[in-house]
Amino acid sequence: QNNGECFIDLNENVRERDVFVVQTLGDPVNDLLIELSLIISALRRASANRIIAVVPYYAYGRQTRKLQSRTPISASDIANLWEQMGVDQVVTVDLHHGQIAGFFSPSCSLDNLSCMPAAARMLLQQGLRKPVVVAPHATGVTRAKELCDALTELILADSAGAVFTPTIAMLLPSATHKKLELIGEVHGCDAIVVDDVIDSGKSIT
Repeated sequence: QNNGECFIDLNENVRERDVFVVQTLGDPVNDLLIELSLIISALRRASANRIIAVVPYYAYGRQTRKLQSRTPISASDIANLWEQMGVDQVVTVDLHHGQIAGFFSPSCSLDNLSCMPAAARMLLQQGLRKPVVVAPHATGVTRAKELCDALTELILADSAGAVFTPTIAMLLPSATHKKLELIGEVHGCDAIVVDDVIDSGKSIT
């Protein structure tokens, strides 16, 4: 529309059908969020049987609690919005906070998939010989371990019989300096820095 509004028009009959809506929520996040919500509404009004929203990146996923007395819990409000529009199931990838699943009612399931197995397969195709998975902060250790385990599983299943095992390193604030201190050995290794969300890139630079 000329005024910046989006207009949703379903080009075929979806009555009694199961419909998958695949929508990224990157930039511009608010435009895409409204578009997805209106698509869900249009499908529900068109009598779709089940509506499954496939949203690889769950926008506002870091806003899971009130930081001040007069602020929203945006991740929860997004869940409420989609449910009100009529979604039956949401499929996403690597939520920033697993507690987001609790923001959905029992009538709307949320499936949080992991990209680590696919990432591990892609990384091993790069010819890595001594990989070390680096967590850029303490809260990323669980994520780094998940990737390390996925790499190890693929390596052990390799019929060629690889002779290396991935390890984990971690960056932590130094107690005496305003710098990050590396815990673990990376010398001569293929370092893989893993994080779930990168906006400014400050956590990995």
